[in-house]
Amino acid sequence: MSRIGGAARGALSAIAGLALALAGAVVLASPASAASFPGVDSEAALNAAIDYAVANPGDPVDVEITGDFAIVSGVHALTAGSVTIEGGGRTISAASVTAAGFDVSGDARLSIDDLSFDFDGSGPIVTSTGTLGDPGASPTVTLSGVVATAGTADIAFDIADSAFSATATTIHDSDAGIGGVFSFGTVVLQDVTVLDIADCGIEAVLMGDAVLTADRLTIERADCTALSLVVMDTASATISDALIEDSGSGVVIFNQGTGTVEVRDSTIIGSTDAEGFAAFASSGTTRLTNSTVTGAPDTADPPYPVISAFLDGGDVVIAHSTVTDNAMPDGTPVVAVADCGCGGSGIAKIDHTIIAGNPGTSSTTPDLLLDSTTATVDRSLIGYVLPGDSTTLDAIAAGTGNLFDAGAAIDPDLGPLAANGGPTPTHLPLPGSPVVDAGDPAFAPPPAADQRGLARVSGTAIDIGAAEAQFPDAPTGLTPTAGDAQVALSWTAPAPGDSPITDYIVEFRLVGAPSWSTFLDGTGTTPSATVTGLVNGSAYEFRVAAESAYGPGPVSAAVQATPSAVPTLTLSRTSGVGGDHVTATGTGFAANTVYTIVFNSAPVVLGTATSSGTGAFAFAFDVPVSADAGAHTVTATLGGLVVASAAFTVELPPTGAELAAPGLLGLALLLAGIGLVAVRRRRA
Repeated sequence: MSRIGGAARGALSAIAGLALALAGAVVLASPASAASFPGVDSEAALNAAIDYAVANPGDPVDVEITGDFAIVSGVHALTAGSVTIEGGGRTISAASVTAAGFDVSGDARLSIDDLSFDFDGSGPIVTSTGTLGDPGASPTVTLSGVVATAGTADIAFDIADSAFSATATTIHDSDAGIGGVFSFGTVVLQDVTVLDIADCGIEAVLMGDAVLTADRLTIERADCTALSLVVMDTASATISDALIEDSGSGVVIFNQGTGTVEVRDSTIIGSTDAEGFAAFASSGTTRLTNSTVTGAPDTADPPYPVISAFLDGGDVVIAHSTVTDNAMPDGTPVVAVADCGCGGSGIAKIDHTIIAGNPGTSSTTPDLLLDSTTATVDRSLIGYVLPGDSTTLDAIAAGTGNLFDAGAAIDPDLGPLAANGGPTPTHLPLPGSPVVDAGDPAFAPPPAADQRGLARVSGTAIDIGAAEAQFPDAPTGLTPTAGDAQVALSWTAPAPGDSPITDYIVEFRLVGAPSWSTFLDGTGTTPSATVTGLVNGSAYEFRVAAESAYGPGPVSAAVQATPSAVPTLTLSRTSGVGGDHVTATGTGFAANTVYTIVFNSAPVVLGTATSSGTGAFAFAFDVPVSADAGAHTVTATLGGLVVASAAFTVELPPTGAELAAPGLLGLALLLAGIGLVAVRRRRA
């Protein structure tokens, strides 16, 4: 275990030595007026603005860069005053110039926005030196929209005991990105990108009450350590949404104070010496939360564990994280925890974490190696453990809810590293993965979200690992429409989560019933259904859940409806003339209710009908003789509202000619018969 974090031990002594060497002192001032320097396009014009600021510390100086230019002698020192530089996307260059960059000290303030620097062998772009632990006698440096290269022999920004922030800033092709000793205040790094660094990407010593906040930090291809932190006193640090890739080591932390250092919601990929995250915990708490460590090669030389925790009185917590797809060199564990043997009492906790699916594991290369009796493992999926490693096996067995099979490593069944949402790539559990819903059913935040920023609990319980498989959301807008022994439902389709919706589950029950029944309507993705086979007059509740390959999501809010028969009015005949006798039969009406029967179009009230206990009635009437020929309706109304209707056509009554025709025909036939008899008699 002596190899754990070996690459970072040298960094500690170097940075700590720098912390003891830096000093300086003056007092902050509050500027009262402003001086403007537009049209700056030369070293001389820039130095004139800086000289004015130093000579007039009460006047803040605004500098507008309007053209690219080169530094040939060096920028003058800013020892007092306040200078704000608006770069306008221009570039300041320097080549082989000793101390060409900005040198800030005293209580001076330097702010640079939207400006590029192309320095090659010309010293740091900004050097800032203040007084240890004294913010009132120290400078302030603010970077925004800066793009900088210092050359492979120099650090880009060398900051000591100064207030410092960098936003939307890119540093590339330098010996180091940012190096600093911070003994007070909050250091802010937001949307900072560090690329192609010959040594370390960012190195910082945090002392006193200093706080480092780094959000959306990207470091790629740093030959040494991407991010190295030494934390002392009550200082603390939070690194979130970071992407660290293809560097010598990923994140190395020396926690020697009482504060907390946390790396969360981050992804560390392909560290060339395999070391993705190393914590040397002398005191305080060091945490890796909601993070993914993946892609370590099997060619690391010297090889280190992907995650190392070295305990010497401090605690290390690895929680809700995924360590997978690391091809380890033979004999090197993926995750290793060890006591330093210095008499400390630190604790290592592995919780809700996947340490499995690492293709390099073998009979000599385990997923987990615990060389500490204070380490605990709970609610985690652990792949391979050496058969004779009783310390690790005992810790897994003593833990709660672990997924582990000593005979055959469990496949976590994860998808490839991909952009699954959120600012950093993740390995998403596939449908059917054993880690889905396998966490603590009583889990309560924090964290409230997974690495991607999505709900930390989706489904019936929290998942194990950094990415929570998202089930469909609950349908909304559930609307019932009651019918005869049925209720039609419609709803708004929800967000599907990490897999398309494959079906909707419709449940119903009588209001007040203890359990729900599922309506078996087959499989479909249309956001509607009609529940049949219900009892008219009974009140029901309904709810709906969407289902994907992961399983059903949460149910919608329940709605109520009461099915009832549809009132129907049927006539014994559908046409006739005024005076004809017709019987109207009603079914499906409310029981024991009096309805008014009306003949329309010109309304004629025919009378009333009282329904029986089953909602039926029969009502006989004569077609009003006053009704015009044509289409009419017979309605059953209640309280002036039409409950049911039936169509009736009034025909024209027969005319006089139509009535005489049959008589004349009969007379003609009678006369013809008499004539025929007479003829026959004559012949006889």
